Amino acid sequence: MPSGSEKILALHGFLGLAKDWDSIDLPIEGYDLWRDLEKVNGFESWAAHFNEIVAKRKTKPVLLGYSMGGRLAMQAVLKRPELYRALIVVASNPGLTEEEDRQRRLALDQKWAERFRNEEWSSLIEAWTAQPVLRAPRQKSLDAVSLSRVETEFDREALARGLDLWSLARQPDFREGLSQLRVPALFISGSEDTKFTEIMRGLRLTSSQKLLVIEGAGHRVPWDRPQAFAQAVRDFLAGVPEVC
Repeated sequence: MPSGSEKILALHGFLGLAKDWDSIDLPIEGYDLWRDLEKVNGFESWAAHFNEIVAKRKTKPVLLGYSMGGRLAMQAVLKRPELYRALIVVASNPGLTEEEDRQRRLALDQKWAERFRNEEWSSLIEAWTAQPVLRAPRQKSLDAVSLSRVETEFDREALARGLDLWSLARQPDFREGLSQLRVPALFISGSEDTKFTEIMRGLRLTSSQKLLVIEGAGHRVPWDRPQAFAQAVRDFLAGVPEVC
């Protein structure tokens, strides 16, 4: 585990908030991605901005990213691996490989962006969470955490801009970089999130990387199975050197 006052620096997903991590029994410092949107214009721009912040820290953090936040975390660590002690990626896509898939995904994300600008909130959230990848596990665990999404906690224009700016279609393919990354890394998916489990199983892992599939969890692994998730992170970090 991180030593002393060091915390795991965590990036939330789309429709996420820094406080989402408060329910997880780990020393986590949630980072608000929405505050960055006016300062950046893409993945590399965001990574440069974020890494400047990390470079000022006294110790190397463990960087944890979920879903969209996982994609941003991969970009940051691949750009400046010397800044980080370890990388933890949860239910996240390393990138698209086909141009046709990129065009299709960009059109979809831009359509959702317009919906987040214009549609009534409750029906919009219902439609968003009804997507197959976001469906809840078949059997809810006793320790599962429900994350309510209240409109007043979000800037709709920031959500729309995030969908476009950080679209998977605009993201580089990180597979090659990850296969050469020397920073210890843990990739986590839920057993019921078959799409992302298959994607992560396709990664070429190095000797310092591992994949863990948490039983009974869907896409929202940390909140579907918070105790199992926290223990998985503890076990992984127990084997990560303090200085790397």
